[in-house]
This record gives sequence, C-alpha cells and structure tokens, in this order.
Amino acid sequence: MTYILILQQNKALKTLIQQLQTHRPLHLESPVEQPRRAAVCAIFRCRPATLIQPTNNTIPTSIQEFLDQPWVNESTPELLFIQRATRATDRWSGHVAFPGGKNEPGETDKETAERETMEEIGLDLNSSAFLPVGTLDAREISNMKGELLMVLVPYVVPDNLPLTIQESEVAAVQWVPLQFFLSTTPYPDTPLRKSFMIGNVSFPAIDLPTEDESRRMQLWGLTLGMTRELIELTEIPGTIGRPAWQQFVTMAQAYPKFSYSDMNVLIRFFMYIQPPKRKQNREKVYMVSLRRAIYVAIIWRIMVGGVIIGSLVPKLLRLKKKYI
Repeated sequence: MTYILILQQNKALKTLIQQLQTHRPLHLESPVEQPRRAAVCAIFRCRPATLIQPTNNTIPTSIQEFLDQPWVNESTPELLFIQRATRATDRWSGHVAFPGGKNEPGETDKETAERETMEEIGLDLNSSAFLPVGTLDAREISNMKGELLMVLVPYVVPDNLPLTIQESEVAAVQWVPLQFFLSTTPYPDTPLRKSFMIGNVSFPAIDLPTEDESRRMQLWGLTLGMTRELIELTEIPGTIGRPAWQQFVTMAQAYPKFSYSDMNVLIRFFMYIQPPKRKQNREKVYMVSLRRAIYVAIIWRIMVGGVIIGSLVPKLLRLKKKYI
C-alpha cells in the first residue's frame, strides 16, 4: 500500500512539473503610479526513501534527468512552507507563506525571488543544485480601497539541500508531503476568523501537518491560493474520473463567509452580474464585489436605522407631552 501511495505521489509531481513547464503564465506590468512588486518561490524536494538513497553525486542538468533517477521514483515529494517571524512592520507578520518578498529598485522578479530566498532560508537558487520548473500566474494585491499594493510573481523550483534559517524573518519551516493535498477525505473545518467593519469574516484555511505539535501553521489567503493553483496541475485537464485534489481545491477556492448573511448574498449577486472573464481574475473580481457589497450594506443599514429612528421620534415626542 505504501509503495502504491509513493507511485501516486510521484506521478502527481511529474504531471505538475510537465504542465508547469508548458504553462504560459499571466504576466502583469506594474502601473507607473504603483511600481511595487514582489516574488515568492515554491520549493519542492524529493525526500529519499529510508532504504533507497541516491547512488551518485552527479548533479542533473535538466528536469527530465532529475525525474529519471531511480531514487526519485521511490521518494516522497514535499513542498516547503515558512512561517514568517512576528514583526510589527510586516504586513504578513506570522503568516504561513512561500519564501520571498518585495523587490528592490532595478530588480527583476526572478532576482527578487532569488535574493529573498537566500536571505530567509539560505538557499542559493543560482547554484547548479537548482533547476527552475516554471512560473505561476502573476496576481495583483490590492487593499480594501481597491488600491494596487503590488504585483506578486510566484516561481517554482526543486530542491534537496539543507536550510539556513534567518530567524529575524522566519519563525519556522515545514516540508509538507504532496500527498497531504491529494487526500480523498474531507479536510477538517478550520477557518481563519477575523473581525471586519461589518461583523466577522471566516476565511478558508487548513492546518498543515507539523513536526512541532505545539506550533500551529495555518495556510490561508494568498499562499493557499497559490498552493491550490499548484495542486491543480497534478491532474491533466480532461482526465476521466474524480481528481485526487478535489477535496483540497474545493476547500481552498471557497469564498470567505461573513457573519451577516446579507453580505454573503450581496457579494454573490455582484459576482453573478460581473463574473470573472478569466480564472486569473477571480480574486480581483471578488474584491470589487466585496467593496460594492460593503457600500450597499452600509447604505442599507443607514436607511433602516433612519426608518427606525423616524418611527420612534413621534412616539417619544407624544410620551414627552403626556408626562410634561
């Protein structure tokens, strides 16, 4: 049974790599008024089986050469996540993420991913030990006002080297088996709840398996979305039957839920009348719909409040006359 599971994992990894190599990622240019960009790196490794280890020190020069090695076929594919250190100046303080960060003047997206990965976990992506696999679609990161904060570009590479953690930026790292995201059983319901200007909101989230049971690493938000995009590549489109990733992807692509039902209805309504034209626009269209829903919900509450106050004032005035 274990051997069958290993074969399934490695088939999924090979399919992911093959699809990513032929993928034409969406590229987004930064507007003049907001040139800020960021890049992250999704890093895979193949952990050798206990009894089957690499037999030579030859470094593969291509992805196919790497995958053709006998020990790789019987290894466990894993994906690296980091938990950012808690810092007051960091917008994503304490979040689970891929290594990466904001660019510096004159840097390309690739150079940003390489520099940030080296600074945070000590991996030199320029060395011959790394083989670039591909790039996921770029995505816009906006605030609640709709203002573009930056453009994020995710890269993917394989790795098998030890890590050197920069503790001022990274609190913990965790290698998660690819099989964790291919489970056919439903994932526990562990949404991330945050206070919002209108009630509370629950974001889809999942607890990653960790070696340190006292540490909770909750995957959500941007990184959950990028992970979902990666895992979807483990199945060839059009394959007959239920994809192995269905449970994870269904959970990961769910929209946040608000404690007030009118907000959920309004968001769905606005997304229905202006659906995303492309898969890559899903998050952007959701944010536009969310802002519209907030405006309508606030106006609705003001109107209802006005009606209630308007109906109470005459009654209060009559009571005042009666007892004066």
